[in-house]
Amino acid sequence: MLAFSLAAIFLTGFSYFVLLFYFQAKKPEQFQLLLKNYLKGSKDAQEEILQSLSQLASQLRGQEHRYYHLPEYFKTLAPLMEKFSIWTHWKDVHQMKELLLWSAIHESRELVKAFPTEVKAHRALSAAYIDLARLYMDPRKENPDILWVSPEYQSKEMEEKFQKAAERAVAELKIIEEYAPAEFWVHAQLAVLYRDLKQPALEIQEYEMLAKMTNNDQEILFRLGLLYFEQGQNSKGLRIYEALKKAAHPHADALISFYDAFASI
Repeated sequence: MLAFSLAAIFLTGFSYFVLLFYFQAKKPEQFQLLLKNYLKGSKDAQEEILQSLSQLASQLRGQEHRYYHLPEYFKTLAPLMEKFSIWTHWKDVHQMKELLLWSAIHESRELVKAFPTEVKAHRALSAAYIDLARLYMDPRKENPDILWVSPEYQSKEMEEKFQKAAERAVAELKIIEEYAPAEFWVHAQLAVLYRDLKQPALEIQEYEMLAKMTNNDQEILFRLGLLYFEQGQNSKGLRIYEALKKAAHPHADALISFYDAFASI
């Protein structure tokens, strides 16, 4: 009986891992087939397909948090269940979003080839690359309250994927800038991308451009002043502090607290 019990345990364990590895290996193929069938069944125009792909990827945002719901009287266990939900499903959701975004990028490239000088086509492609870059970032940058994040987000592979997607997004935004130099959205996206790429000098240039476009919007000035102090350009930072103080901006005093930010780096 002991021998049969041990054999049954080992056989069950072996079968479980064989089936687990099999289904994990098959899953990307199933995702590809699912997307292929969706695109095949769609009769929409190319631009509408592109929009629906982006919307699908957007709707999957945070889906890994919501797979399991406990009754109200088990509310104290909800954080633990949410962690379990993220741990078991984040990879699948990540892969599906990645697949959708790469498909959106492919459709956008075809749109650019058909209309190479159309700003709208380059905007769609740059937006898809921006969404892809966000996918490879640590989710806590956008939502610090996330209960659990996979260590894979700190891996070299994820960092390289983010870098490539962000750089391609910048390249597309630069093309749009050539055709529409005064477009606010372009410079706002460039500023955020340069921040994520840790290129403060270029981020400052974009915020200076945004400040001119918006006639010195106070929130933009605050971010610009913060960057000046962080980069040791204190005289420029003080000018912005003066302007915000004069305008009675609620965060003017918070800005001056960063005066020695460069010295502490």
